[in-house]
Amino acid sequence: MAHWRAQATGVERCYERVEGKSFEVEWWGSVPTWDKVNLIERSNGKVFQCKTSIAGGRWIGKLLCQLSMGTSEIGVVFRYTDDRISKIATMKENTRGLYLHVQCFVAGEGAKKRILCFPAGSTLKGWADLGTKIRQLLNAPHQGMQQFIPERQCFPPILMKQGMK
Repeated sequence: MAHWRAQATGVERCYERVEGKSFEVEWWGSVPTWDKVNLIERSNGKVFQCKTSIAGGRWIGKLLCQLSMGTSEIGVVFRYTDDRISKIATMKENTRGLYLHVQCFVAGEGAKKRILCFPAGSTLKGWADLGTKIRQLLNAPHQGMQQFIPERQCFPPILMKQGMK
């Protein structure tokens, strides 16, 4: 995995190349603002980017992994919203194959949107590889946040009234 940490700046990055596009994800851990994650797409000499929260970055990583399973249909729409950013992701298809079209709207910027397109790659491997790298970068122990895995059922069972089935 192409993943390194720049000690001087406190930035961690991961990279992936899919269908001629280069993707870079930066995590700025020492930055005291909400936009700690920067998603960068490079294609044909152009650069597209969207800054987001850690939770927003994790959402993208999880969504790419979910789509790589191949169970979603073309046209399905996914949405993420937090206090600062809203994302609308749509699975689309063109002559080159499947891709995820992500529109990012930042609060306070009006109708201005940033668009990123993530191609699926061969046998959806592009989504799987990039999603995995994003999740590893943003779920790393250096953040002090770990996934909670319950040892027993956290919620009490719902008891049905005797007359209901």
